[in-house]
Formats: sequence, structure tokens, C-alpha cells
Amino acid sequence: MPPDPPSAPRPPDPSETDPTVAVVILNWLDTESTATCLRALAAQAVPGLQTIVVHNGPDTADLAPLAATGLPHRLLRPGRNLGFTGGMNLGISTALAAGADYVWLLNADAEPAPDALPRLLVAAAAMPEAGLLAPLIRNASDADRPDFWGGRIDPAPLRVRMSADPADYRAWAEEAPERIWLAGAALLVTRQVFAAIGPLDEHLFAYWDDHDYSLRSARAGFRNVLVAEAVVRHRAKARESGAPTKPPYYYYYVARNHVLLLAKHGGLWANRRPLAWAIGRQLDWADRLRASPATVRAICAGLADGLAGRGGEYPGARRRAALWAPAAPALGRMLRRVWLDRQDGAARPR
Repeated sequence: MPPDPPSAPRPPDPSETDPTVAVVILNWLDTESTATCLRALAAQAVPGLQTIVVHNGPDTADLAPLAATGLPHRLLRPGRNLGFTGGMNLGISTALAAGADYVWLLNADAEPAPDALPRLLVAAAAMPEAGLLAPLIRNASDADRPDFWGGRIDPAPLRVRMSADPADYRAWAEEAPERIWLAGAALLVTRQVFAAIGPLDEHLFAYWDDHDYSLRSARAGFRNVLVAEAVVRHRAKARESGAPTKPPYYYYYVARNHVLLLAKHGGLWANRRPLAWAIGRQLDWADRLRASPATVRAICAGLADGLAGRGGEYPGARRRAALWAPAAPALGRMLRRVWLDRQDGAARPR
């Protein structure tokens, strides 16, 4: 039977190791969630914990809820939307300049259990080869069921698998511990990793950046480790059922950045089968979400920009992509019927 995933013992007094730790939280459009996250951080028994909030906009946002928490934090206001990657990189560089040994990248809509960060730090101290560490993610929108137990990335051709099943993670950790992917919702990163591989990729702007960072960390010789006893509750996005549950830019970044990731890690030709699957999967979504023309246009623009190698912030649906967007749902429906539905789910490249 595969061994249990790596986990930390009950945390001792963190003052025994006394690392310098900073938390970086990105605030964008939902200050109340950021304030809730700050209050959850107050329970973490980590001496000298530094908290950095990067306000990504808008400039008109009411930031009073942050001050109302009464919790010390440093507020950075870049004056424009830097994206998830750019905003986090600003916080990371600030933390490292202040001497942080570890930086915890925490989503604003995540709520860590009181001992989550201490457990991650104990695991990091016990495993010097670990560069990225993440807790078990539980779905606060679905009765706190495990939402993410980790993932596996096979590099040639590039294939990503993820699971909420602990048996899957145990098998992956035993078979290929050097290929583990960790979600970025609550990612603890060591100073050594930042020194070795640099910051998050700002070309991606948002989404798929944790896949990229896990790959880069593993290729630099670090281990990516899930610490199962550290728990963070996260409000997972609702699943679509005929109508989009997220704004068009989300679908744009997901479609585009999957293609950009394939191009960055191996190239589109070497990854031609995963690329075909990525395009087919996105066109399938265009059909399923065809009730929202703006979403279909965003998906088509994302695919077009990914194939063209364009990164950065979503510019709005490009004219050329908008011209073929009306045909995308029918093409996605055809692909689902003749190809996608025939694939073995366990073998699908993602």
C-alpha cells in the first residue's frame, strides 16, 4: 500500500526555529474576503509574522475593512492591476528585501486553520530539499470536503493531472515525487527557490502560474511537498451548468495560459497532443457556455493569443478571434461527439 503523503508532526513551539516568515495576500475587488483572511492569520502562532497586502485595485475601493481588523499589515498600492503574478511578485520582493526566509502566498478567499502555517514551517525545517510546500485544500463551499490533494505533472509531453482523492496523491508521491504539482492558493515558498528560479511568470498574468512554478521548482532540483495535516479552507469556484459562473476574463486566461504553458515547457510541436486536447476542451466549453457570447469570444481570444504567444492582461476579445467565435460552439460540439467523449478520463492530458 502506498505510504501516506508527507505530513508534519504536531508543531512544537515555533520559537525553537524562529524563521522569518511573511505572508503575501492580493486584494482585488473583494476587500471583505481579504479582511476575513487577515483575521484568520491572527491565530497563526508564528513569532514576528509579517503580513503584506497588495491592493491590485480599483483605486476607488473602500479599504476600511482592512484597517477595521486592527491587525498589523503592510499595504502596497501599485496604482494599477498587476495581475495575480505581478501583484504577488511585488509582495514577494518586498518580503525578501525585509529578510524573509519563507513567503506564504495566500489567496484572499482562503482561511487557514490556526495551526496551518506552523505545520508547514515544521515540515519545511524537516525537509531541506523541499522548495514549495502546500496544505490540504478543503472546499469551504462544499461542506469542507477535500478539494485538492495534489497533482502530478509529466513533462514530455506535458500532461497535468490533479485530484481530490488521497489515494491518487499517495500513488503519485511514491511513483514520481519529483513531479508533484501544488496549487497556488496557499503556497509556502522558500527563499532558496526564489533565488534559484526567480519570481512568478508575469507573462501569464493570472491562472496556470502555479503549474509553471511547480515545474520550475522541480526542474531546479527542489521537492514540491503536500503537508496533509496543514489545512486551509478555500471557497472553490462554482461549477458551470450551462451558464458561466465567472467573468469572461477568467475563461480567457485559462484558455490562453494552458497553451502558453505548453509552449514554454517543451514547445507546441513536442506537446502537440496535449495542445490538441487543450484546444478541444476549450471549444467544448465554448459550446457548453454558448448562452454567453462574451464568454465564447473570451475563450476564442485566449486560444488565439496563446497560439500567438501573447501574454499580459486580457485586452478584450480581439477582432480576429471574434470573427470565428460564432462557429466555436458547433466545432466544440462536434469534437465532443467524435473525440473528447471517447477519451479515457484517467488518460486525458490536461
